[in-house]
Amino acid sequence: MSTLRTILIIFISIFVGNMVLMIFESAPINIWIARLIGGIACAITALIITRYYQNKKSKN
Repeated sequence: MSTLRTILIIFISIFVGNMVLMIFESAPINIWIARLIGGIACAITALIITRYYQNKKSKN
């Protein structure tokens, strides 16, 4: 995977994690639980995008 794709994956996953965090920050739960959920969303997004690029590369 190229460096540009890696940087894009990082930025996209951080963006998704921040969006999830903004949603859960306004919920009446502990802020650390909201941050944990945002971090998990960030990690899952990165894994899904990485898996997509690996599958796309292996088919070619």
